[in-house]
This record gives sequence, structure tokens and C-alpha cells, in this order.
Amino acid sequence: MSSGAKIEGVVPAPIDKVWATFRPFGPETMNWWPIYQWLALEPPGKDEVGAVRSFKTFKGLEYKERLELRDDQKYIMKHSLVEMKPSIPSLKNIITTVQMSAKNDTETIITWSTEIEADQTTAEQIISVHQQTYTEAIQSLAEEMEPKQNLNFIYELLEDLKKHISQVTQQQAVAQTKTIPQLIQQKATDKLQGISQLIKQQATDRTQKYEYLKYPRRKDAPDLPLEEFPPMVKGLPPGRELPPKKLGFLIERLIEYVYSEINFSRRLDKIEQSGDDPWTAYYAGWIEAPTQIPQTWKDDVEFCRQLIQGVNPMVITLCTNEGVIPQDMKHLTAQGKSIPELIAEKRLFILDYGDLEDIPQAQGKVFYAPYVLVYRELLEDGKSRLNMLGIQLTRYQDRKNEIYTPNYPYPNKYLLAKIHAASADSQYHQFTFHLGLTHLAVEPFVMSHHNCFPSSHPIGQLLKPHFQDTIGINFLARQTLVAKDSPFTDRTFSAGTSGGLRLIFKEWKKWDFFGMSFPQQLLSRGFDEEGSDGMEDFFFRDDGFKIWNALIEYISNVVAAVYKDDAAVAADPVIQAWAKETADPERGAVPGFPEKIETQELLVNTLTNIIFLASAQHSAINFSQCQNLTYVPNRPNVMFRGVPETEGDITMEYVFGALQSLTNAHFQVFFSNLLSSPSLHPLSDLPLENDLFPDIHTMFMAKLNLIAVEIEARNQKLEQEGKVPYPYLSPKQIASSIDT
Repeated sequence: MSSGAKIEGVVPAPIDKVWATFRPFGPETMNWWPIYQWLALEPPGKDEVGAVRSFKTFKGLEYKERLELRDDQKYIMKHSLVEMKPSIPSLKNIITTVQMSAKNDTETIITWSTEIEADQTTAEQIISVHQQTYTEAIQSLAEEMEPKQNLNFIYELLEDLKKHISQVTQQQAVAQTKTIPQLIQQKATDKLQGISQLIKQQATDRTQKYEYLKYPRRKDAPDLPLEEFPPMVKGLPPGRELPPKKLGFLIERLIEYVYSEINFSRRLDKIEQSGDDPWTAYYAGWIEAPTQIPQTWKDDVEFCRQLIQGVNPMVITLCTNEGVIPQDMKHLTAQGKSIPELIAEKRLFILDYGDLEDIPQAQGKVFYAPYVLVYRELLEDGKSRLNMLGIQLTRYQDRKNEIYTPNYPYPNKYLLAKIHAASADSQYHQFTFHLGLTHLAVEPFVMSHHNCFPSSHPIGQLLKPHFQDTIGINFLARQTLVAKDSPFTDRTFSAGTSGGLRLIFKEWKKWDFFGMSFPQQLLSRGFDEEGSDGMEDFFFRDDGFKIWNALIEYISNVVAAVYKDDAAVAADPVIQAWAKETADPERGAVPGFPEKIETQELLVNTLTNIIFLASAQHSAINFSQCQNLTYVPNRPNVMFRGVPETEGDITMEYVFGALQSLTNAHFQVFFSNLLSSPSLHPLSDLPLENDLFPDIHTMFMAKLNLIAVEIEARNQKLEQEGKVPYPYLSPKQIASSIDT
């Protein structure tokens, strides 16, 4: 019995270009279709009619196929099944035909069909698989045909700056201070013209609904199921591109950096001659030194302070169970207390970076999957602070793991262990919590909001300002940070791009909409609003609850004004359609999102969760980067040497040799400054959409102003005491949306 599947799709490229990419029967196919572990032509290896190719897919199946027909004039290819492992007894053959036709000068229609010789049950099962496989194949071809103009020009411009810095003499630097920025500015302008063209090519009708698109698998990680990531919008819808003011602002910051670093070599020479810290040579002009960190970064108390007041307060967890403590660390003590005693007194905290354990290391980069134990040190004045207990970098099962403590006999090895722990935390911060669980996680909400809410709906208007520029900035990230070709992060992070995406995937598989809410994610790590954990100066928690509670009050008032009771919420078809689309695995696919919203309370909690995530959560882990990352040894994104497992100490030259070079570190310094740029849309300036409930809005603005005053007064007191302020959750610094 013969039957088969038939799939048709459109690839946005001229037919000759699509055919040229598709035509090879050999391993070139792996360049655009990431389903293969390997693919090779059988001897004699000629790509011609009659050739046989062998391959194995990531699903573990092995095939041999024979090329039966290839017509370059009619754009037809036909191949047959020679062998399949494991075999299916009732399957006699599969004839696959792919035919292309020009829809117009810029689009190609692809028809993928099969004839299956097998019994009916087997044929139906194979047809189902083929329908999905060939749909994904056409999508992969479409992705391969996308314009190659990307936005890596920022990295290219920094490379130009680095070349200039390394080549120019001190005398030339003075003479060229004006000409180099002008040249770079012209290059930036040229690149921006390319961006404009890309935006035009990606744009679709403003009135159309947004189409959900799954991430395609990557050549550098073909086994990583990126299709299970939060969906992205197809293309770049009109109105979602970054506005000229925003793009101009990005270029302005770049030019500021260039002007500041023209004389980098001169400053560096002067610093090195005087015996001062070369890592401070970046600070001039518009680039300011972070508060205290260049002087205090080696200190254990400073290391621990950053775990709760720094760029990533999302990992530290209160220990309530000795079972989570690695065996080789269970002997540690602090202030005369054993591990069980510290746990009983709620004074022990752990940071477990286990998701890094099976990430491949490449390109000479080195990273660990460490455990870090810190404890709440009791001070004489009755207060407490975090301090270091120990670090375990390795996870050997067959031998003892080295434990690095403040009393470790080799202080430089201990320092390098701390730097590696900070670098591991940086991989988690930038990939998992920043890119993955804010930027990518919010995009489905932007899409379902656009698709479901008419412009006049009050709940749609409530959400609108919290989605501004998010799709545009995510589009930019997909063209740069995790681009298919030459992504920034592959060169500038220890885990690389594919490793970083694996980190996101691991956390996204555990992610739950209500479980990730601000109160719940803190509670899951042992922290509550009342501070029963005993942690002092946990400003992310303290300030975050001020914002969370203000949002709850504001949104509750709006919901109560829109809906008189629960029945009114349940009866609103817009809310129900929005909930259904956002929860739908084939559309929004947000894990744990309610399929129905039938009470005021559930609606308030849902809206608060989304708005906090898109504003305060992202702001806390984004705008703190300048303070914490621009002094590179404090928190390096990439490392090139491990801690030697040898007797004796290492030199400070070895320690600093584990870091990237001073010229290569320009990217980390620049990018941290760029991402920390103030938002054009702070929460304290939240607009009143279409005069929607002005009295409620006025009350909310007054509440936010009061919070800002409280945080500013607290920070002034900290500065007077010689401590580092925490301004990132002041309403004046919170961005209303993910726009950077």
C-alpha cells in the first residue's frame, strides 16, 4: 500500500538562491538543517544522481538514501530509502520528492512530498512524523535565507578601537583623538543604514496579528531543543523596531566610549610605570570608576555583599538541610559553629552552580561549576553581615575536592578560586536570569497582548507601557548576543553562546509563571518579606517588596474599577482569549499561565507578576552591571586558566593571566556601561494611558515617589557610613519595560 505526506511552505528568497542552498546531497545539508549528528556520502563520494548518503539524526535513527533525480532546470529532487536502523519490518520504501517554484522574484514555494510503501498503520505513523519534520525543514531553510546583515557592528567598532589602541604611539594618540572617533562614527552611520534596510525587510502589516515562531536549532548546538524556548515573534513587526532616538542613544554611548578610550594606551603606560592598578585605565571621560570595588574587590566581605546587593541576587539560598552540602565541605566551621549548628541558627547560605557542570568547554576558555558557602557573621554591635565560609570548584566523585577557605595556606590560589566563582555567577546572571528569564520570557506576553487586546481595553492599556521596545531590543539581541553567525557571547563569555543557551534551557524547563513571581522565587530560596531568615541589608528583597506591594495596590484598584465582581472578569471575552492564547502550548506557551482567569484576585496576581517581571525584576539585574562589571577582575565574563592542582601557591601574574587581556576586556567594560544606561521610560514617569482612572494613577505615582524618597534617604545614609548604595529598585531607576 502506498501513501504519504505532503507539506508546502514559502521561503522568503529567490528560487535560484534557495535551490543553491538545498541542492547538495552531501554534508552541506547539515549547514542549514540541524537534525543530523553526522552525514556523509558513501564512496566514491561524488554528489551526483545515484549517490548514496548515510546519516544519523539526533533522535538516534540511522538512514541511507539514494539520489534518484535532480533537475536544476525544473528545481526537483527525488531520493529513495535504502536502509533504516532500527528497521521497520513492514516498511518497504520511501520516495521523497522536493519541488520548488517561484512565487515571485523574492519568494519560493517548496512542496515536500513522500510516497510510503508500508501497511496502513505504519504509513500513518510515518506521515505524522514527516509532516512535522518537513515543516521544520522549510522553516530552517527560511531561517538560512534571512538577510545576513546583522548588528555585530558594535563589536566590530570596538575591534577597530582595540587595533588603534595597540598600534598608535603616544604622540599619534594626541593627534588622532579627533579623527578616530569621526571614522568610527561614519562606520556606525553606514551600519545603521544596513539596520534600517533589515527592519524594512522584516516588517509586516501593523494590523496583522503577531505570529509565534519557535527558535530553530543551531549549528553550534544541534542537540539543544531550542524549539522549547519561549516563542519569539516572527520577523520584526512595524512599530516594534527600536525608535531612532533609542538607536541614536546607543551610538551616542559608543562614541562616548571611543572618545574616553582614545588615550587608553597612554593612561595604561603611566599607571604601569607608577605601579598602580592597570585595570583602572579604562576610567576617563564618560567612563566612571565603580564605587569602591577597585579597592575592595579582593575582600571576602565585599565578595559576599555582592551576592545580595550586586548584579545577581538570584542564586543565594538559605540552607535548611545538611544534605545539600557537599561532603568535602561538611567539616567547615565559622565563629565556633559547625555546619549543622549554622543551619539551625539560619546562618548558612549556599550558591550552587551545578547547571554549568556538563557545559562543554572550548576555545581555551576555563570555567567550573562551583559550590560557594557563606555564613551570616554576628558582629559585636548586634548586627550581622555575610562572610565567606568556603568554595569548592570541582565536583569529583572519585577523589577529594579541594576546598578554598579564608584560611587557605595559598592566598593567590584562594583569590583565583573566588574569581572563578564570580565568573560562574556571571554566566548564570547574563544568560539565565537576564537574557532567558526576563528578555525571552516576557516576549510571549508582548505578543499575546498585541493579538488579544483592542486598543481601548483598559487592561490592555494598563499593560501597554510595560512592553515598550521589548521586541525591538530582543530582535537586537538575536542579531548580536546570540546571533547565528559570530555572536558576541561566543567570544566574550566562558560558557560561549551554545553553553549559555543550555543554561537558559535548564532553568526554563523548571520555570513556572506563578512559581517565578517575586515573592515565590524568594520564598523558594528561604527568604520572606518579614526577614525571618535574619539576612540584613538584602536590598533587592527589601526594595523589591516595596515595589511589589505598590503594584498590587495599584492594579487591584484598576481591576476593581473595571470589573464590579468576579463574574464580570469571567465574562470578559478579551481576558479569556488572552489567557487561552498565552497558556496555549502552540502559541504563548507560558508554563503555568492560567488558561482561564475568572476572579479579580487571579487577574490582579497575573498582571502584577507580568508587570514586575518586565520592570523591576529586569531593572535590578540590568542596571547594576556598570557598578559590578566594569572593574573586570571583580567579575570577569571569561576566564582562560584554572586553579592549578599542585602544591604551593601561584603568582599574581598567573592570577591576572587567567583573565582576558586588557585590550580584549574593552567589550566587557563598554557593554556593561551601555546596558546600564538610564531608561527613556522610568517607572516614576509612567504615562497615564488615555486618561485611564486618573485618580488611581495619581495615587500610584505618589506612592512611587514616596518609595524613591525612602530609598534615596537610605542610600545617603549608606554613603555617609562609607558603604555602597543600592539604587536599582528606586522607581526613578526602574525601567517601565525591558528596553535595554
